[in-house]
Amino acid sequence: MYALTIDSSVFISDYQERDIFHKESRAFFRALGEIGSVVIPAMVPFEVCNALVRYKVEFDSTTILINFSQLQLVDVDLELISHTIPILSKFYLKASDALLVAVAALHKTTLISWDKQLLKEAARVVPAMTPTEYLKGLEINNVS
Repeated sequence: MYALTIDSSVFISDYQERDIFHKESRAFFRALGEIGSVVIPAMVPFEVCNALVRYKVEFDSTTILINFSQLQLVDVDLELISHTIPILSKFYLKASDALLVAVAALHKTTLISWDKQLLKEAARVVPAMTPTEYLKGLEINNVS
């Protein structure tokens, strides 16, 4: 059973110290050990590395790949694409975002992102929130 599907925006802000959400993303990933397991489309590591290269962020690709190897990666195959097509036709999403929503729906996970448009559209299908909102929910549950 998986608990979360995480958008590349959260990983990117964790690796990019100048990102506005860097501290929040770092805190979120520190808490992951307590949260549970993560399932993501296999294209997310590629998106993250691509963005870091574009933003000229120095990074160790071996470390990033080791970090991603600890997550469950879902291949982008014809089965996943067949689940994604209805999402593309109903929602205003980029193809990669529709894949995230499809993975979250198939695995019954909460989608985590900093992308407001993705969160708005995804919330019509699956639970969707920012890392900060998710951590606040954990704090409330731990206090209760």
